[in-house]
Amino acid sequence: MRNIAVCYLLFSTISLFSQEKRLSFYLDSNKHIIVNYTIKGEKVKLLLDTGWEGEMLDVHIADKLNILPHKENRTVNMFTASGEPYIVITTDRGTNNFIDTLFNYPWTLSDMKQTAHSLKFDEDVNGIVSINFIDYKYAVEFDFKHKQLVFWDSLPENYFKKKNVHQAKLIPSDYLQVDKHSKINAQFPNIKGVLTILDTVTIHPLFFFDTGSIGSEFTLQPYTEELLGELLEYKQIITKKYGPNYPTMRFELPELGIDTLYSKGYVTRVMYDAFGHYKDTKLRVLLGMSFFLQYEKVIFDIKNETGYFVKE
Repeated sequence: MRNIAVCYLLFSTISLFSQEKRLSFYLDSNKHIIVNYTIKGEKVKLLLDTGWEGEMLDVHIADKLNILPHKENRTVNMFTASGEPYIVITTDRGTNNFIDTLFNYPWTLSDMKQTAHSLKFDEDVNGIVSINFIDYKYAVEFDFKHKQLVFWDSLPENYFKKKNVHQAKLIPSDYLQVDKHSKINAQFPNIKGVLTILDTVTIHPLFFFDTGSIGSEFTLQPYTEELLGELLEYKQIITKKYGPNYPTMRFELPELGIDTLYSKGYVTRVMYDAFGHYKDTKLRVLLGMSFFLQYEKVIFDIKNETGYFVKE
């Protein structure tokens, strides 16, 4: 699951002089973060996915709210990897006549009931948003203890005083491959780490914090068919020999104080590496919601490229 900015309306209620904005959320049956929000007086539920590369809204809600910019802008009919159809809306950046709508460049409409079924989240969710609507200017706090999202202009001084907190450098997805498009296309947040498979094969991939990765401690996302085949074959062999819950993977995240964390891991479909970000490792590791929920709070300070992980 995946990067572009959500438009002005979503956070138009944030004053330029305010210190914070709070939104309540809940976890659905598969531990997705569902944010309660209001658009033009209509209450909606938005799935917040740190791994989402665009913004999506239910086409019926968009029609009800009269925010259908595809009537005047270029549209492209496309399909998800699972075969579900959706419409991509492409507007002219900087000349969008729909700046008071929910989404900016680019965004999609979908029958969210179909999308929910494909991606395994609750059918009453009306849309999917990423954290990039902050446009790299805010700190985003996931307060799991109080079920709140907090968007800070900047973190208060001594905010972590007397807290059990680990601090880690956040790495954009174009790590060591920065170019003129990086500010737009490079996603946060990743962290450096080490992955060992059955104590024999050790690699150094980026670990991506993905709130859309349901339930798992971490998920392996291959970027070649060959690697996917090898991982699935390996999983079959180990499952047959030791059972389905055997912890075959071990990873280390030194900045978070994790020197050994075993898990059975999951394997997803092959992803297309459009920018060559994974040409060396051929693999991305997704840290899912089970990883997040071991913390009281997780804070991504996008501007300062720093993550904070707070234990109770």
